[in-house]
Amino acid sequence: MTEPSDLTPLAEGVECEFMYSYESRTPEPAYTDLGIATTLTATVGEPAWRPYAAWDDAELVAGGNLFLHDGAASLNAAATAPGHRGLGAQSALIAARARAAAEAGCQWLFAETGKPAPGTQNPSLNNMRRAGLVPLYERRNWVRRSTP
Repeated sequence: MTEPSDLTPLAEGVECEFMYSYESRTPEPAYTDLGIATTLTATVGEPAWRPYAAWDDAELVAGGNLFLHDGAASLNAAATAPGHRGLGAQSALIAARARAAAEAGCQWLFAETGKPAPGTQNPSLNNMRRAGLVPLYERRNWVRRSTP
């Protein structure tokens, strides 16, 4: 596991915090369409889950969950509002969640994202690599299709 001190520091000017409640702030409308606000708020107060959010003043602009179980932690359910991408929110969220996993005594930190198509980049994968995570394997993505 990458040590928290080796992770990318919080981006300057990005406020990243553990979500205790969701009452006092409003998500950016485009961000709500991603469904991440619903996902994060559904896990507030759940013992194994640690939802985190990045704010631009009073607007929720990025978020991600941390799931803890038996010495392992999973970074998951992360997204950034389109108008706030490329500003360091996900790097800050990865760092904050990795620190929380280490503080919780986790020995393993996992994440998953899609493999970029040939000739393209995956910003999520790039953020994870910058934070010190290393791809271990590729897995198939299965798609359920309804039969006609």
